[in-house]
Amino acid sequence: MFILSRFKWIQLCILMAPFIFVSSGAGADVENQAGAGENDPRNKISLFGGNTQDGSENGVSVGLEYEYALTRYFGLGGLLEYAEGDFDSWILGVPIFVHPYRGLFFLAAPGVEIEDGDTNFLLRIGVGYELEFLPRWSIAPEFNVDFSDGHTKLVYGLTLSRAF
Repeated sequence: MFILSRFKWIQLCILMAPFIFVSSGAGADVENQAGAGENDPRNKISLFGGNTQDGSENGVSVGLEYEYALTRYFGLGGLLEYAEGDFDSWILGVPIFVHPYRGLFFLAAPGVEIEDGDTNFLLRIGVGYELEFLPRWSIAPEFNVDFSDGHTKLVYGLTLSRAF
């Protein structure tokens, strides 16, 4: 059974604060919460490229993300990522996205990490900022922290996205 220590619960509460803040104010305007507009895309697929770091170990990371916009502020999706180099790990997750302001987004993704034949629970917390450069195309610097099996890994890089 997975039990978080008191310190981990405090960390989790602090990291989830932006999600709670946005969700408490997002329900005030039902019309804005339904989505940005009828013609605005609700789906987004993204390709991630970056680095995974755990202390002095580094590895190239590539990944694929999908997001479905439930409302203007919230999205739900899927995540598949591979890290190589000093690592040989796969990450599978179900990210919950929060979009509080313009291109800013936060994500929390529970999932699993498969590394060296072991499968462990994973929690990814991340932040990024999308910059649109063509209609429905954007690029975002992204910074994530993965908590898995007592390790904390930093995952950072760029995400190229296409909304449809």
